[in-house]
Amino acid sequence: MTKRFTHIEEALLARYLLKEATPGEEQQVAGWLKANPANAEHLKRVELLLETGSLDADSSINAQEALARLHSRMDREASGAGNTRRLIFPRSIIRVAAAILIVGTVIWFSYPLLYRQVEVATAGNVLEHQLPDGSKVILNRNSSLSYPARLSDSVRQVTLKGEAFFDVRADKDQPFIIRVNNVTVRVVGTSFNVRNRGTETTVAVESGIVKVSKSNDTIELRAGEQTRSRAAAPLSKEITRGKLYAYYYTGELVCDRTPLRELVEVLNEKFKAQISVEPAIRELPLNAVFRDEPLDQVLFIISESLNIKVERKGQQILLKQP
Repeated sequence: MTKRFTHIEEALLARYLLKEATPGEEQQVAGWLKANPANAEHLKRVELLLETGSLDADSSINAQEALARLHSRMDREASGAGNTRRLIFPRSIIRVAAAILIVGTVIWFSYPLLYRQVEVATAGNVLEHQLPDGSKVILNRNSSLSYPARLSDSVRQVTLKGEAFFDVRADKDQPFIIRVNNVTVRVVGTSFNVRNRGTETTVAVESGIVKVSKSNDTIELRAGEQTRSRAAAPLSKEITRGKLYAYYYTGELVCDRTPLRELVEVLNEKFKAQISVEPAIRELPLNAVFRDEPLDQVLFIISESLNIKVERKGQQILLKQP
């Protein structure tokens, strides 16, 4: 059975809720509330409607006229919904919820743009790529580079697998860091090549200054110097003999008193060959520049220049003493 509230003037209830009722009117409402439990329920409904902001506690509002309209609305809602009560939230709560929703939506859509990782990879090709800060990277074959879509304001950090040449835009307030295997390369603005094969990482500097770190070991390299990170061996400086590291983006093999073993290493990669060198001649220095010559011609020039012998057994090629 539906409870019915005892009739009372809505204007009186409005004054009571708005703390504008006289002492006598307050006693009248108190007696009305005691007369029927349904009356308290009705008063709560009126109070909820006032809290939504449909009415303001403002002396300029005609409470009697406004509540007459609200009473008509309540009757329509009650007749349409039976005993079901509709939950009404204060306008301030709605505003806060809307603000939270807007901020959450902005974060949801901005996160992938600002913090997603970009990955650039190559297979059988060489690729030139520009980073968001304007630095240029040339990736050798079978290499990959990953970095945040938005580089940090304090440090520019990328991760390399394989080999790449970096031409870093100078910014002393924002160092450029490359992580490759267990080696960290840190620069401000310079050009250099980083090559990782298995557990060995080689860094060769073309211009500027580069700091290379591994565990607690750090070394500083300048133009014309390089370092090789091998297993547990400490980092050490070497003079770069020629510019073999640049072959994949210049198309040239430049040897300037370059040890034969270093040239053979690059030839094996460039031509997918299987060349080995006898220990006795591994350090023989070679001066030469190779451009578009095929492998057979390169080997012929090497043998003539160093007076060594080229021996073939199927796919295997051995460079040995005559």
